[in-house]
Amino acid sequence: MKIKIWTLASDDDCGIRTEVFTTEREAEEAWVNAAVPDEDDNREARERLDRDGFNAVIDWAENEQMRDPMDTYTVEEHTIEVNPAAIIQDSAPARPSPDNLPPDPEEMNEERATSADETLDFFAQHHGELYPTKTDTERRQLQEQNAADLFCNFAHHCDRAGLSFRHILHMANIHYQQETDHQGTQEFSRLPERKAHQ
Repeated sequence: MKIKIWTLASDDDCGIRTEVFTTEREAEEAWVNAAVPDEDDNREARERLDRDGFNAVIDWAENEQMRDPMDTYTVEEHTIEVNPAAIIQDSAPARPSPDNLPPDPEEMNEERATSADETLDFFAQHHGELYPTKTDTERRQLQEQNAADLFCNFAHHCDRAGLSFRHILHMANIHYQQETDHQGTQEFSRLPERKAHQ
């Protein structure tokens, strides 16, 4: 089966990375979030994307010097052939090992992780499913389910508060990479790009 995907290849302060998207619009919005991180400028860029199209946004961002000229962001379209059976079989991502944590340059990541754990416990007690008597595997699965539900609820909140969930995740990724000395192992996006725009 052949499908189209779009990729965003980025080279900036967060390092070199590639995100994959299933629609051209998602890739264009990701470019806007990466290249124009300032909140007010990002809002204007999104309006221009809706009104004038992607190429116009690129020209505007470059003319107004909205991004560091040393940073590059490239959107490309690809056609790939996939095996649906293989995708289903390999869909479960490998879990990072807690015995091999990324660097902690500020020595604050344990405190940050504890804060997240407390938030998940609170959410589980009030909206999710508790897991005190579960096995380690069942507890981990329920933690993932509760975290997914919490993120989903936050996306609903973004709808109502006029916030960009994708932009928030992009900023979270920047913070995570900085807080792990750019050696963090968590993936914030696994998506595809289109005909080169830079």
